[in-house]
Amino acid sequence: MPSKLAVSLFISTSIGLAAADAGAGPTTIYTSNYPPASPASEINGSLGGGTSRSFVAAGMMGVKFYENKAVLGMEASLLASCQSKTKAGSTWPEACDFAGLITTLNSTFTEHWISSVYDINSQSSAINLQVSGIRDYRSPFLAPIYGQADHWTTTYEIGIDSSTNALLYLKYFDGGSSAFLDGALNSYFDGVVQCNAHNWQNVYFQVVTSIAATDPYYNKFLVTFDPPTSTEPRRADTPWKFGLDTSPGVLHASEQMSAELAQERAWNAIFAAQVNEDQGMWSAIERSTPGLGWEVAGVAPSGEAWDYYLVPMLDETSSAVALVQMSAKDGALEQIWVGSRPIPFLGVTRAEATVLAGELLSDDETLQGGELTWDPRASGPHARSPLFPYYEFRAVDSKGHPRGEVIVTLQGGVAHEIEPPSAAAPEVR
Repeated sequence: MPSKLAVSLFISTSIGLAAADAGAGPTTIYTSNYPPASPASEINGSLGGGTSRSFVAAGMMGVKFYENKAVLGMEASLLASCQSKTKAGSTWPEACDFAGLITTLNSTFTEHWISSVYDINSQSSAINLQVSGIRDYRSPFLAPIYGQADHWTTTYEIGIDSSTNALLYLKYFDGGSSAFLDGALNSYFDGVVQCNAHNWQNVYFQVVTSIAATDPYYNKFLVTFDPPTSTEPRRADTPWKFGLDTSPGVLHASEQMSAELAQERAWNAIFAAQVNEDQGMWSAIERSTPGLGWEVAGVAPSGEAWDYYLVPMLDETSSAVALVQMSAKDGALEQIWVGSRPIPFLGVTRAEATVLAGELLSDDETLQGGELTWDPRASGPHARSPLFPYYEFRAVDSKGHPRGEVIVTLQGGVAHEIEPPSAAAPEVR
């Protein structure tokens, strides 16, 4: 495993040219008033899907990272207060809605969290206001992800391209515990996630759809942060004020991404995205070693192709202290998860996945397909996060008629049988 000095020397001799090739500009980093010291600073809700505990925990972290007030042990009292301030008949988890929790945070901690609601066509304005919260007021912001009212995050840092004024990345904690899944079977993450602006826009920050269509927050983007009492949020809804950008690529013009290059350039991508500037994240990964990259033929929520490489950062026991997602186009860091503790990582090859999937077949069935993929439109515990891709096979009978699908997870090789697709379902690639 490389020492910090060795890594720094390696980066200094290689990353500068790659970043220059990508036309990278300087990055200005903005944090909340009291950013967390390490991935272990996260606060998680005591329950998962179908509850508001992730929401309450995200609110507790927001208070902690803005004014450093004591919040531990307050989940039950904050939940009860939120329920009392939520209108009767609410379909939000545990009857604790957006307005209810904001009112609770303000009354309990004498703060001034705002509630801003945007329609489905105003995502850029919603993200613009999120950026303003940290950049202008040093306030963390709370946001639901995957469109789930039971899955909330607290963002405490952003990076802005100093030349173009574009948002490059966000850094957040998940309010849920990895012991649970949310109501749509997405993972909660223990530890910190840094994702680029495009991932935030296209994968995570979505309109809330897990509540009743009659709810005033249904199909809306929700934004909340805590500006000072003497100011009002600067809302520059049009034109788009900050823009969106990506981290610098780490390939030269003549190079093409591969599993080997993903492994070789993982440190370059990490440094290009300035992950090393966060001492909490850096201390967790600095002695790790990049594992072999895994090419993922992913799918974006829009249905467009989204190809990337996943690289585990391994400790001496071959457990993953972090998972790095790199663009298949240029190797840029799309996101990195640094856990509060290492997790076992057992990458299953396509050949191994084929054997595991075959164990679930009937005598007259065979397998087709088998690419490593991730598709957020899929329904099931396998489609938890782009950091947890899976092999997707189609089972057919002796005449080629579909019998359903078999999914095998990359990590651990867990096989699942999926109900037969409808006639309109797309073919497995």
